[in-house]
Amino acid sequence: MDFRNALNNEELMLLDGAMGTMLQAHGLPVGMSPECFCLENTALLQSIHEKYIASGVDLVTTCTFGANPYKLDSNLDLFDFNRQMAEVARAAADGKNRAIYVAGNLGPSGQFLAPLGSVKPEELIAGYRNQVRGLLAGG
Repeated sequence: MDFRNALNNEELMLLDGAMGTMLQAHGLPVGMSPECFCLENTALLQSIHEKYIASGVDLVTTCTFGANPYKLDSNLDLFDFNRQMAEVARAAADGKNRAIYVAGNLGPSGQFLAPLGSVKPEELIAGYRNQVRGLLAGG
């Protein structure tokens, strides 16, 4: 079923829970970004998604809350990282006996827009556009 139709279906839809605490429970070291940990532990990340699915959720979110151009580790390619995280979530969701949806998770930039800050609106939009394109490429 198409996600828009599912939203209009008026049935309860369950979403996954806090990814950060799940990652901490599975070994995320203090001070390490969840994004870097997920990239280094994709099999573990997929298993967390699968645990949420097995518990009955209808939608899992990608491990990309801090994967925008202002927060993501500068050594990582923004588009590729978001694509990979979407692929991991998609792999967990596919092949189930019911529809499981994957949602891209976009968090705040932590930046103030001009004139209060140094970021121009068009720069912020371009950065998030690149993040979303990576998520879409990953499914």
